[in-house]
Amino acid sequence: MNNVESSPEPASTIKNVELDHTGKAVLDDIYCQADPRLYFQELKPLDYSIPGYAAPFFSALVEKLSIFRQNKRVRVVDLGCSYGINSALLKLGIPYERLVANYADAEFEHLSRKELIERDRALLSDRTPPGPHITGVDVSGPALQYGIDAGYLDEAILADLEANALSAADSQKLVGTDLMISTGCVGYVGAATIRRLLKGTGDARPWSAHFVLRMFSFDDIAEVFSERGYETILLPGLFKQRKFMSDAEKSEIVAKLNDQELDTSGLEDLGYFYAQLYLSIPKCDFKHVEDLLADWS
Repeated sequence: MNNVESSPEPASTIKNVELDHTGKAVLDDIYCQADPRLYFQELKPLDYSIPGYAAPFFSALVEKLSIFRQNKRVRVVDLGCSYGINSALLKLGIPYERLVANYADAEFEHLSRKELIERDRALLSDRTPPGPHITGVDVSGPALQYGIDAGYLDEAILADLEANALSAADSQKLVGTDLMISTGCVGYVGAATIRRLLKGTGDARPWSAHFVLRMFSFDDIAEVFSERGYETILLPGLFKQRKFMSDAEKSEIVAKLNDQELDTSGLEDLGYFYAQLYLSIPKCDFKHVEDLLADWS
């Protein structure tokens, strides 16, 4: 599966955007609001789309795991979940564009946070069965709280696992995890976080699927999985994440990729970040995903 397009896309004309240590634009404000409206309003013009590309892969893995686990309710950990975007897509089963419209469209600007939550819970109540049990992990308390209140997240872990160990209470939330997912946090979190999450899952040995920007290496994380008897594969295909916010951001990221001897022609040169999908599965379980891998190749 590949969404690379041949038509050129210019970088955003926004200027003077502060860049963080990775070279990406600083967008901290959109992750700590009381609800996701600013998040979607700011990211919509940038064509932020990676959750939409990821949703079919995550849904297929959840379905496969449900069968493999004898129709149990699958337990998912969404790393870097923010407001529970991946969770909403998994539970609601709606197109990503519809979810964006639920928060970015002007007709919803007048709603209070309470009214937004009531609407979200009403949408979820129409879904049967209720979808997977999802635990969100993030450093933003307000974003996690919205995900919980809206019903997108069943449990939340507020923690910086790069710097700190899991608490005993938070470790309990990971017991029995079947699937670990993320759509953009790798690069800000790494091997230390994954090691702590896997330790918290105990003997569960969850499957894992991570969308990672091309500028970030997955090698250290893959090594953590390898230590626990996993095999990690890079699936074919590249996936648009979002447009660059400024010429400065584009120049910085393209330079980093070129330094890694990665070809950006027809990709980042045209104005978008691109991600890849890494799948880490216990070696003894690979036979259960062979049909999915064939479909995705």
